[in-house]
Amino acid sequence: MFGASKKLLDNEISRRSFISGLVKGGVSLLGATAMANALATKPTREGPVPGAPSDGKVLKDLTGGEIMAEFLLEWDVPYVFGLAGSEEVGFLDALVDRTDLQYATCLHEHVAMAMADGYSRSTGKTSIVCLHSVAGAAYALGRW
Repeated sequence: MFGASKKLLDNEISRRSFISGLVKGGVSLLGATAMANALATKPTREGPVPGAPSDGKVLKDLTGGEIMAEFLLEWDVPYVFGLAGSEEVGFLDALVDRTDLQYATCLHEHVAMAMADGYSRSTGKTSIVCLHSVAGAAYALGRW
């Protein structure tokens, strides 16, 4: 992916070839298009990166789960798809007070991945999948 990105930035391949190559490599069309758009917008030292938050935010006295929830809210992510478990307790606890961020509990990891993929494709918005560290990721990717 880094090689293709460099070739696109160096004008060695077209935008269409870049997107086509990423899709063949397993990236969704929406994701590949977003990457191409991000690479096409070249940031300059005179101003901020387009699409990035303008100001930083200092968070104090928060747990890791609360920081993650605040980050997702800052980036306007409305849903988290996943399989609730013991590793996610801190994050799930942080969602109790943050009603703007909804957690969609799924029956299996590949269902969570499919729901997040479908949500992103239909809305064009970022979706997040929250799974158990090793086995959960393997189960989610094993179906694709």
